[in-house]
Amino acid sequence: MQYPLQWLDFVVTVALNPARDDFLAPSPAEAETIAVRARAHAHRQKTILKRLAFTQTDPNKLRALVRSYHSGLVILLDQVYENRTRGPTHAAFHQSCHALSDALAELLAFLDERLGALIGDEGRVPAAYLAEIKAALHTRVKALEGPLRQRTRGGELAGLVLEGLYGFTSHRPNAQVSFREVFYHQELVAELEKCLVEKNQALRSPSGGSRGGGSRGGGSRGGWSEHLVERLVYLNFNSRAFLRYYTAGIAREVQAQASESEQLDRLLLRFKQFQQLHRKPRVRLDPGLDDVTTVMDRWFTAEIAYLKSKAGGETPPPIPGEATLRATVGLTVDQTAVAVRALVDTEILQVRSVAQAFRLLVPHLSTQHRKTLSWNSMRRKAYEVEDRDKQVVVAVLEKAIRTIKNY
Repeated sequence: MQYPLQWLDFVVTVALNPARDDFLAPSPAEAETIAVRARAHAHRQKTILKRLAFTQTDPNKLRALVRSYHSGLVILLDQVYENRTRGPTHAAFHQSCHALSDALAELLAFLDERLGALIGDEGRVPAAYLAEIKAALHTRVKALEGPLRQRTRGGELAGLVLEGLYGFTSHRPNAQVSFREVFYHQELVAELEKCLVEKNQALRSPSGGSRGGGSRGGGSRGGWSEHLVERLVYLNFNSRAFLRYYTAGIAREVQAQASESEQLDRLLLRFKQFQQLHRKPRVRLDPGLDDVTTVMDRWFTAEIAYLKSKAGGETPPPIPGEATLRATVGLTVDQTAVAVRALVDTEILQVRSVAQAFRLLVPHLSTQHRKTLSWNSMRRKAYEVEDRDKQVVVAVLEKAIRTIKNY
């Protein structure tokens, strides 16, 4: 197999290595050529890596190849920064080095995202590269600090996010930092910048400004903090401080309701809204802690159970003989499954999931041919829909519509 990094290796270790006796700084035209070729090379290497992941069937060989590739990229990135440190203060030379470091960092990010499980998080970040990344991130975080604190009205949410970012960008002697950490914090800062831009554009638009209404999520007073919480959930910002803020805010909102029944309704609504938030796969602030979804699901489940118990909302003991009473549906099992799924998808039945709808309803239903039904079996039938069953259900619903019109 041909050495895949041959061109990058030559440019970094030979052509742009100021330690060599035959070193010549590139001209502006040569620097532009290097930049163009570096971008093209990075794109081509991504294609090679994708193909490798699909064609290499031996997992041990694939792991060895990916780790070797990753190690080669790290060595070259380290060499680029050593070249820049030792090299001349020549604009074209530094332009070339920047282009190469960008291409190498792009490939490392791609490896981390697509094949990170094969590398692990132990990949060493070159010290010079890490110092430059931290300095650049620190500058961007400083620019974000004022707008973040202003938008979050009091700054508690902004404070805990900024504390985490400044903690990363601060100098920590001998601290080992993985590429995963670097890429995560870069993406977090980019998301915060994007969040500010989007909200500023919304405020400048004719329909912008405050739209009123209560907060969702972290108990924030206003849409911006709510928007920020959604971004943090998306990136799995699983710091203990953020999770305490998030749960405390929801708890305050729930406790402000007048009755225990209203408290339970509000808590269930917040749980539904949380479950509908987007998540980016395979990312996490702290790999040593449970992710945001796991912690919040656990918290919501415990709080809902407590409120149900407190409000007397636990399921009452069955009345003798009642367990045998079921409503008979004039449809087959398959047709009933289609109808229930449609009720959930159109939000006529408002439940946490399609599975929950079947679990709640099916024990109280029977068909003309079957007295006892399995909710799990019916749930599976809802995703194996045949045209004939759809036609029957549609005909039944159309009949119901005609009946309603005659009321």
